[in-house]
Amino acid sequence: NNLSGDEYGIPAASGVATTILDNANANLGFASPTNDGITLRFAGWNTSPGGSGTYYAPGGTIALSADTALYAQWSVIGGKGPANGLVFYDKGDYSNGWRYLEVYNPGTSDALGALTDYGTISNYGTGTAIGTGKANTALFAGSATGGSAYAAENLTAGGYDDWFIPSLDELDALRSKLWVGLSLGGFTGGASYATSSDSSSTYCIWALTMGATTYQTTEGMVATTSYRSRPVRAFAGTGATRVLAYSANGGTGSVSDAFFYPDGSTADVSGGSALSRAGYNFNGWNTKANGTGISYLTDATSTLDDTITLSADTVLYAQWLAPDVSDIISDISDGGDITLTSAITVNDLVAIGDAVAGASGPVTLDMTGVTLTDFPTSTFNGCAQLTSVTLPNTLTTIDNNCFNGCTALASVTMGNSVTTIGVGAFQDCTLLSSISLPSSVTSIGNNAFASTGMTLTGGTFTCAATTPPALGSNVFGSIAGSFSIKVPAASLSLYQSAWSAYVLYLSGY
Repeated sequence: NNLSGDEYGIPAASGVATTILDNANANLGFASPTNDGITLRFAGWNTSPGGSGTYYAPGGTIALSADTALYAQWSVIGGKGPANGLVFYDKGDYSNGWRYLEVYNPGTSDALGALTDYGTISNYGTGTAIGTGKANTALFAGSATGGSAYAAENLTAGGYDDWFIPSLDELDALRSKLWVGLSLGGFTGGASYATSSDSSSTYCIWALTMGATTYQTTEGMVATTSYRSRPVRAFAGTGATRVLAYSANGGTGSVSDAFFYPDGSTADVSGGSALSRAGYNFNGWNTKANGTGISYLTDATSTLDDTITLSADTVLYAQWLAPDVSDIISDISDGGDITLTSAITVNDLVAIGDAVAGASGPVTLDMTGVTLTDFPTSTFNGCAQLTSVTLPNTLTTIDNNCFNGCTALASVTMGNSVTTIGVGAFQDCTLLSSISLPSSVTSIGNNAFASTGMTLTGGTFTCAATTPPALGSNVFGSIAGSFSIKVPAASLSLYQSAWSAYVLYLSGY
């Protein structure tokens, strides 16, 4: 960590003990050198440029019996990193996309946030080693809406947004190298500082007491306990880094990716062969634990992505299917009449939607027995073989693009509890010539029924709500054929006022 540079000659009488001044207060005019975006810390003097000679601390003395040149020594440790934090670790190489760790320099306070949400996550098995803190933090923050991990993941400071809570070993390196070794960092000596390392006990993580000369681990930190936090970041230059972490999501086993990816780069998504869950089959990954995010599979036959672009730390959650759902998916592959039951979960439904998209023949779905309240975004998007669907009475939300592009969908039977129809929900369903909405509907999103058979070739749209639902823009798109909107006769005038753009198509029943 010692990098030599500037030379200082000392004029004095032979044998006189001369005080050696600090670079900073001697005003020698030396500019601190930089390396990998780090402004190095002045670390004293040496009679050898490379630091192999006699070392002299600033403020010390030297007895001169000959002309003597002292060479300034410069250290990465304690230097200012790219985010103006203090560098406390250098692993000596650039492996896995990083080399250095710097700690956030808050100026006045080091309490980033209480651990109020760590306790809701049990036994993640997060790592304690140096290099694991960033993935640890992503795992914790993925299921939290507050607390230290969430705050660190959402912190932007010094021009960077890739901060994280250090692992146990990372925090110990910070303690020993920076605080104990150099008295730098402005820590509170008797305070406990949080790590992102899950301990073996339920709802517990590890912490350190930031003593000047002592080191202590504390196990048993629970959700109601408030500890100080100091985020850190890893770097190998001036760019931000991202990690890809994996959650077994109810399964056992683990998948890890130790690489720190440059912001915006692409990573390969790992398979799940190391994971298992009794009574379930692995069904790929999703950016949401409940399967409502973006799906990623490494199956060679899958049409879904098996690479991911990382513009932020990302957690992928294992998705699991019960065997009976696997049987349903197998049945769907050739098309046919499919009946779903109350055992279907959101994860199952997303997987069924993927199967319908790849079916080789027409599919009808009877979901009367399903108890879900929300059909997620794009669940059946682009399912060109879906011809008929019966929705359950429990359903309240048909999310954005749920049935978008189902070009063979000719029949939709709504449940009686639907309140929200999302953006583009039935857009481009070109064979859908009629649909009846229940009286519960309160809002219809942009382009929800644009380019359907009702408007392209003519058809009927019936809405039973006595109070006109709120309309987004361009709900019906361009109307090319004969088109009729049927509403309760007693509410016709209300609709004519609220839906004035479609007044020519409105009539009562």
